[in-house]
Amino acid sequence: MAVEIKEMVIRATIVADKHGEGDQSSAPVAVDQNEIIKECVKEVLRIIKKNNRR
Repeated sequence: MAVEIKEMVIRATIVADKHGEGDQSSAPVAVDQNEIIKECVKEVLRIIKKNNRR
């Protein structure tokens, strides 16, 4: 029996690491959440296309 997925919901939470907050030697990394989401969606679409070709 084949299973067909018609809708997929993906949720992610990005949390800044507060470890070493008082230490000035390590600069905080700027994270563009929109860029991360864009890359995740791109990868998911690539996997879906790959699976549809089979």
